[in-house]
Amino acid sequence: MRVSTLTTLLLSLTSQTLAQFTVEALSFGHLDSISPDIEARFIPGWTLAGADTFQPPVLSDRIILTPPTPGNKRGGLWTTHPLTYSEWEVKAEFRASGQERGSGNMQIWLSKDTVPMEKFSSVYTVDRFDGLVLQIDQYGGMGGSIRGFLSDGSVSFKNHHNVDGLAFGHCDYAYRNLGRMSKVTLKQDHGGFHVLVDDRTCFSSSEIQLPKGYYFGVTAASAENPDSFE
Repeated sequence: MRVSTLTTLLLSLTSQTLAQFTVEALSFGHLDSISPDIEARFIPGWTLAGADTFQPPVLSDRIILTPPTPGNKRGGLWTTHPLTYSEWEVKAEFRASGQERGSGNMQIWLSKDTVPMEKFSSVYTVDRFDGLVLQIDQYGGMGGSIRGFLSDGSVSFKNHHNVDGLAFGHCDYAYRNLGRMSKVTLKQDHGGFHVLVDDRTCFSSSEIQLPKGYYFGVTAASAENPDSFE
């Protein structure tokens, strides 16, 4: 059995409209410390929260969205400013660790609202939202997968009879207990929308162009036998 260990999540945003640069108001983890005030759990430009009594710890180089123990915990963070660019790139680094049969999930959102119905939703628990969510979990029994879902707010995901069938793209990716960081890149340019994992294409679509004015978020949840997401 493997003991749960801490993981790391670093998120940065780059606009490519005119020239490549980091949008500081929508980024963290790319400088010396994630937070200028770790004790206050303050991340400039982001709102951080946990479900029930759990408060995600903020360290100098990581945010623990779900702890190694106990299980059944949920955490999330959302930008307080919307995305105002039509061409952009988001890079997120994370690590998921747990026991051999540990389980959990992580989501990266781009939503019209700062919080889509609930702060800590997955594609299976969110009601209606307008935007995109990237779901990282163990769907399909292949050791891990990354799937993309779009919604215009007309469908209740938690009440849908086949949520898995709503995915517009996916790739298999065994992300647990790798002993290193995993890097997920979301990118929108003149050629459409793209998702890369460890600098390799996961899926893409030339038919998707997400509008300006939406908010980024990251959420995670652990099971009874937990994975720790950072």
